[in-house]
Amino acid sequence: MTADRLSLALVSDFTVTNLAAAFEHLPGLPSVDVAVAPFGQPTQVLLDDESVIWSSNRDAAFIWVRPEAVSSAISAVQAGSALNHELLHAEAVAFANAVKQAAKRVQYCFVATLTVPWYQRAPGYAAAQSDGGTARAVALANEYLAMELAGIPNLWILDTQRWLERSQAGYDDQLWYLAKVPFAAGVFQAAAVDVQSVLSGLLGRAKKLIILDLDDTLWGGTVGDVGWENLQLGGHDAEGEALVDFQKGLKALEKRGIMLGIVSKNDETIAREAIQKHPSMILQEADFVGWRINWQDKAQNVQELTQELNIGLQSVVFIDDSSAERARVREALPDVLVPEWPENKMLYPRTLMSLGCFEAGVRSAEDVGRTRMYIEERRREEARTSAASMGDWLAALQLKVTVEPFARANAQRTVQLLNKTNQMNLRTRRMPESELALWATQDGHELWVFTVSDRFGSYGLTGIAGFAVEAQRAEITDFILSCRVMGRQVEETMLHVIVERARVLGVRTIAAAYQPTAKNAPCLRFFQQSGWLASGEDGSCFSWQTADQYALPSHVDLDLLDGTGGAR
Repeated sequence: MTADRLSLALVSDFTVTNLAAAFEHLPGLPSVDVAVAPFGQPTQVLLDDESVIWSSNRDAAFIWVRPEAVSSAISAVQAGSALNHELLHAEAVAFANAVKQAAKRVQYCFVATLTVPWYQRAPGYAAAQSDGGTARAVALANEYLAMELAGIPNLWILDTQRWLERSQAGYDDQLWYLAKVPFAAGVFQAAAVDVQSVLSGLLGRAKKLIILDLDDTLWGGTVGDVGWENLQLGGHDAEGEALVDFQKGLKALEKRGIMLGIVSKNDETIAREAIQKHPSMILQEADFVGWRINWQDKAQNVQELTQELNIGLQSVVFIDDSSAERARVREALPDVLVPEWPENKMLYPRTLMSLGCFEAGVRSAEDVGRTRMYIEERRREEARTSAASMGDWLAALQLKVTVEPFARANAQRTVQLLNKTNQMNLRTRRMPESELALWATQDGHELWVFTVSDRFGSYGLTGIAGFAVEAQRAEITDFILSCRVMGRQVEETMLHVIVERARVLGVRTIAAAYQPTAKNAPCLRFFQQSGWLASGEDGSCFSWQTADQYALPSHVDLDLLDGTGGAR
């Protein structure tokens, strides 16, 4: 697997040739190489470690079957028999166990929900009854599967009904009888798009920031012309109601950790007054991590705002009602996603939720609190501007660093940081949670995580330090720090902890071998200035003798938890 291409196993009880073709023709990344499991034997394939489908170390599996492949109880209901609840539950659990077995062989596992054509569902009130036929049986089977598969960290259940509703044709009876293909091509296309979207998020490509225009985008009308009191937003107005729902959709994304920003050609005082005073505004200033409200070029404003937030342009979505402004940003900043936007404001909510570029797969507490963290960072920058010196600013921050061992409770965020951090990363080692957990339990391996806070708030879990001990020598395997706290001497604090912990373990020499990538030059510069002894032909190997203490920065309050060792 690479970040741009991976291998996917398709396991099904129906013909998936059209689905494989849909994956192969998808634009964007990651590209997906598809391998199709033997036809009509899903459970056997899932259970068989020796099946040819698993012989090439697939990166991912996509399991999509009809309800009949999961439970004979469902088949009996379709034939007119009463639902056998006990049999349905037992068969659903058995199928879930087969899925769990397959999930152990891949890094990412996807399971499609069970569904049946509309004409197999009982109409009206009868469908909700305990003997309501196929629809009731399938709903229960989905519920049992969801409960059994919950908590598996590398498994995601995907909504088949979503794909059916996006396709005008849905089920195709003729294709089923001719070729055992139950769905129209559009259903397979929608499924492939969703799987690729989730994979893209899991590989770190989910969009993180939506930059919005204001006039005729976040509200209707030009605020500088009509005043905030006369904007089209809410009230007894179809478009105004749709714009409120659009803002509600943005607010829901913000709660999931997607940041919101503003780039608008407007008078800032007038525009901010509208945000503050309009009674139907769902989004308030605290929901935005930053803004550029002026009369300058929007492409320049987008670039400056992303630089201020220290995120890449590839993580940005730009939404504007003006086709000319969209074209300008799309041409000047090709890494920014600039979706076409409808003229009809009543289509705004649907268009937003159809973008499909915000699926991160896993969201940590740090992700969910990202907007709050950026607002806190803005306050820190304001404090730095007013400080007499960098030293005074650092002292005023009241920085606290808490250190604890890698554990199940912090594993999700640790793995996320390990696999996404680029700049302050000594070796850029990438691995899934299962591999990292196994590595951390091996003799001589040490893995610690660092949580940072200051008087403005918490940065969350932002650092990882790991090393392997052999005899009286330790080799640093991971030295990782989020860019959010770089330059605040958390780096020096991490080295202090490493040295003190190594001293407790009887280590005399600690080595750090920098492995260059396109983005981690800041890590090399830090070690070059750290006071560690440089060696090697290019000076990229560093060492420290534990007989010498490595000083803890004076402005840092260090809290060591659960056997970290060393001195406070």
